Amino acid sequence: MAKQSFSPRTEPTKYNWFFNFSQKIGGYATKYNLSAAEVQDAVDSFEYFKYWFLYLIAFKEYMLKVTAYKNEVRDGVPAGATPSVPPTALPAPMPPMATAPGGYARAIALGNSIKAKSNYTVADGQDLNIEGAEISVPPASSFKPVISVVTGNNGKPELKWKKQTGTSGIHIFKKITGGSTSPTPSPMPGPAASGYVYLGSDTQPDFTDNTPLPAAGVSEQRCYVATYFVDDENVGQWSEEVKITVTGIV
Repeated sequence: MAKQSFSPRTEPTKYNWFFNFSQKIGGYATKYNLSAAEVQDAVDSFEYFKYWFLYLIAFKEYMLKVTAYKNEVRDGVPAGATPSVPPTALPAPMPPMATAPGGYARAIALGNSIKAKSNYTVADGQDLNIEGAEISVPPASSFKPVISVVTGNNGKPELKWKKQTGTSGIHIFKKITGGSTSPTPSPMPGPAASGYVYLGSDTQPDFTDNTPLPAAGVSEQRCYVATYFVDDENVGQWSEEVKITVTGIV
């Protein structure tokens, strides 16, 4: 089963991941043939990141105190209260040895290189927090594109859709009716059953219908349906039919 990236998304969780990885990576150096430089870089990069991470927290707290005191200087204090003690300027502690930018990214890359080794085990990955959560993918039979259509550039229809994990893209089918009268919906065992013809395929949203517009001032209604495909084979269910009226540009 596919798995998500093990890299956390928020700053605090990145800090926690980096701390755990830097503390434990040395214990896996021999098994995964890691160089001393790779291990040391992970350790030193975390320490340098930690310095700025914690300093930023302290600085933000100091700025809150400065702001509150500034407001007190401007507006005064409530009746009966005494003035606050002025905030003391935040001292900058001595930083550790600077490391090259991108230490966290290098640690993530090192984790990925470990996962790619033939002797990698899930237990090791869980200890280093490089496993990642499993992605739950629904059965292909339940796949059903949700499409919508808007007027895009030069008056041409643009189909909006979203990629489904595990699919290659969508096949798009179209039919045209005269004027602005809505066609009668029909069962969709396949596009041909209701007068649709193949328009094109798309692997990345979104899709523009570049077929020529009608003559200037003439309107027609275009209807679309789509289905997901994998390796050019249709999978899942047909989308609901969407419609748009287009008019030739004068």
